[in-house]
Amino acid sequence: MSDGILNIDGFNWSLVSYAPDYLATLPEDVQKERLRLEKETFELYHTRIKGWVEANGGAVWNTIGDCTIAHAFGNADDAVSAATTIQRRLTDFNSMENRLGTPLFVRIGVARGVLPDLPQEKRGEAAVGALNEAGHLQKDCPPGRVRISRAIFDALRFGKQDFRPALSLGLKALSKDSMVWVDRMLTPEDVQGSINLSPQQKRSYPPMMLNTAEMRRLGFKLGLGEVRTILPGSLVVIGESRASLPGGQPVTHTAATSDAVGVAEVLASLPSSTDVAVAIDEWVDTVDLAAQRDLLIVGSPTVNLFAYAVNRVLPAGFAEPNGGPIRIRIDAGSSQHLFPATYVHGGPDKHFGFVLLDRSPINPTRTLLWIAGITGMATQAAARLARDLVTTPKSVLDGLGVKHPSMIVVRPSWGAGFGPEHYQGMWRVSDYKIVWAGRQYEGVV
Repeated sequence: MSDGILNIDGFNWSLVSYAPDYLATLPEDVQKERLRLEKETFELYHTRIKGWVEANGGAVWNTIGDCTIAHAFGNADDAVSAATTIQRRLTDFNSMENRLGTPLFVRIGVARGVLPDLPQEKRGEAAVGALNEAGHLQKDCPPGRVRISRAIFDALRFGKQDFRPALSLGLKALSKDSMVWVDRMLTPEDVQGSINLSPQQKRSYPPMMLNTAEMRRLGFKLGLGEVRTILPGSLVVIGESRASLPGGQPVTHTAATSDAVGVAEVLASLPSSTDVAVAIDEWVDTVDLAAQRDLLIVGSPTVNLFAYAVNRVLPAGFAEPNGGPIRIRIDAGSSQHLFPATYVHGGPDKHFGFVLLDRSPINPTRTLLWIAGITGMATQAAARLARDLVTTPKSVLDGLGVKHPSMIVVRPSWGAGFGPEHYQGMWRVSDYKIVWAGRQYEGVV
């Protein structure tokens, strides 16, 4: 008798596996070695999944590609224990046994029910209500987490405090009353990236599915002229405004109000923004939504936890060369640019911002737009650029001499006769000036 059905499905496997057209660009010996590593890693993964299921009293019922169905658990507690064990142990698997350079992520749905004892060849065609429910829960589950049905949650004797209501938007009918595991699988990069964060920030830290090398391998085709097609279904993540916490945590500065005003103007310029979702970086379901939608991050790593996370991966961001003041860094092809190129401490040269469009490292099938600046005034200049990219992209891009730029660096333009000191403490700047434009994986055209 089964009291729980697990649907365990790979989330980013198609991107982890090298596509045939990319493999063909590599030397033959490299191709063979890569295929060998993929085969060994995936086989070892399935072996580990089987072991973790059986250690919790269950059995593997069927395996199709990267999807595993498990059942025959004695009770709901054992089924949920198997699901959370898998996610926790995948942290170790990705650190010590995954040979592919990119962490494997899975989503797990847990429903209550019984699976029929069918011949193996018939199991892929089985139409069972509980099996269908587990599949829907899995598809609506954020990567690295566990989503359980209400019936499973009600049947739990232990660990109910480890689950929260499913707050994410756009759920299918079978997932509406489900519960989500408050923890998630962590990658080695997540552990390293969040080492200096507070406990709340660590729980809110978004999963990084790609590293810099994998971002470069996958490349990116869109340009900033397509921004208006991405934003209507996006999630906007704004950094929380708060006083500094004890211990000087890195994401604790106040600046979110002006960022919110700037992005509100961008969204107001859209012909339709009815499907836009907005969240604070440390809200409980922001990470879940970020893995489901195109993403707009507003603010720098000192303000926005998501900016702090993607700054380690994206080809543009913020750096402190030689321990000096913060600058914007741009990696374009084999070149690196810093803005300002030289730094006058306390002077106007620190007012640089950028707009970046790229593949989202949180969900590589989605897109990320990042609007940020070294100062609040620079972020507002970048937000004004983003607004113009929505309303009049051709007039902005035609004079740049760059074909389909995906990164643009700007400076604020001050009103005639005024300088930055007149704008101190105010969010709104008169205009912006573009100082650099290019593409991250092809260099400057």
